[in-house]
Amino acid sequence: MTRWLVLFMMTGCAGEVVDTDADTDSDSDTDTQMSMDTCEARFTVLQKDAYAERPGRTSELWPPHTTTALEFRCDTEEEWTTTSLPNHGTTVEEIDEDGTLLLDVMTTSSAAAMTPDELTELVSTYEACSCEEGTAFLSMDSLEADLIASLVGELSTYLEANLTCTGDTTGADVAQLLVDADIAGALAVIPDCTFATGFSWEGAFDAALATVGGALEDFHVCNNDAALQRAMWTTFLSEGSLDSCDATAATCSGPRWYFAP
Repeated sequence: MTRWLVLFMMTGCAGEVVDTDADTDSDSDTDTQMSMDTCEARFTVLQKDAYAERPGRTSELWPPHTTTALEFRCDTEEEWTTTSLPNHGTTVEEIDEDGTLLLDVMTTSSAAAMTPDELTELVSTYEACSCEEGTAFLSMDSLEADLIASLVGELSTYLEANLTCTGDTTGADVAQLLVDADIAGALAVIPDCTFATGFSWEGAFDAALATVGGALEDFHVCNNDAALQRAMWTTFLSEGSLDSCDATAATCSGPRWYFAP
């Protein structure tokens, strides 16, 4: 029932072979060869409300689960090939019982041109890009029942003390909805609630996780992975370098509850 509280927390592309013995004096032959040496790629961010059973992203007040995807094609291909990273969670193909995709596409970058060799290196680096080698993914597997109970209790205490809601709802009510894993119910009332100055959802989750033991900077969640993957993409575009996918970077240190696409 409380598992979600803890867990919030290639295809290659090559140009068509060009006959180097053919006459290359013609402008049309040169243009054709250049076209065959051209690929393009684009980066997509997809999200849903973390641990909500319904599809899509419905509230910026609630932490998201973030998945990323890299689409690419070469030469005159019309269809995009997609490789994606679910980041310990929802895949791009997952649907609900009605056949609706669980993830919303939040942003897709403009296509960037590159050579086949550059694309091959980009795809290879992207598919291995995660925080896994730098920090531990925050999961249920390493926690005992008493630690989970302590975590939930701390979250409830924080919300009861620092969250105020309109109407008949109280911070304690919101805490109970979360304990019961009633995410839909929590999302329905959260917009009518505000934290006292200096307190926040990030603070609530951090306070709860402090009961896990160890430093928060030793853990990461899905949004850390997504941030690292986007940094890899933007650095590749601006500098032509793929060195930014570094699991020891600060991006991977400490749970990143929110990720703005």
